[in-house]
Amino acid sequence: MLVNTRDASLHLQRDPNSIIDAEHQPYIRDIYDHISRLLDSVETQRDLLNNTLDIYLSSVANRTNEVMKVLTVLGTIALPAIAISGIYGMNLKGLPFEESAHGAAYVATLTIVSTALLLYILKRMKWF
Repeated sequence: MLVNTRDASLHLQRDPNSIIDAEHQPYIRDIYDHISRLLDSVETQRDLLNNTLDIYLSSVANRTNEVMKVLTVLGTIALPAIAISGIYGMNLKGLPFEESAHGAAYVATLTIVSTALLLYILKRMKWF
């Protein structure tokens, strides 16, 4: 709307057959100047709002990345326990420690050791 008003005031200012007489032409120039300044101000505010939106979206993306990093680390830590319990949870014959009296303790120890080893490796890689 401001652009159209600016164009109309420019047309009224430059048209020699204008409905505005010479006595009132300075007022039309003043109106044109005010409208141009308002348009510049609106464009500046639009740029500021776009920059603010970009900053907000960037911070949301950074937060999402942090959450995904935590979820990835937690999933990776749980992976050995899930894999070992999945293998020993099947009805298969001939698995290691199956016939042993302390088989469950051996499997639990294997699970804890593998999880601790994975935690150590992730800590050395500075994942957390």
